[in-house]
Amino acid sequence: MPATFIADLQAKIAAFEATLGPTADAVTEHVEATAEIAAAIRRMMVARRILDGVMRNVLAANTGKLAAWFSASHIEKAPQRTPPPTP
Repeated sequence: MPATFIADLQAKIAAFEATLGPTADAVTEHVEATAEIAAAIRRMMVARRILDGVMRNVLAANTGKLAAWFSASHIEKAPQRTPPPTP
């Protein structure tokens, strides 16, 4: 073996470990962002529920604006599939 074998091997190990750092950081950032988005959606749903009650009272006499509120505040949910019946 060459005399620089250990030094070359250590340099290659260090280079390999350096490439792992950004990938692990990216995965961590992705997980954190997903959790933050989920928390923001939960807060938004609570705020919308509160505003629904307020708008029903404030716009009770104005059916056109109340209908506009319901249209603007509508949130589409993912379809829920029913499980197939058991034979």
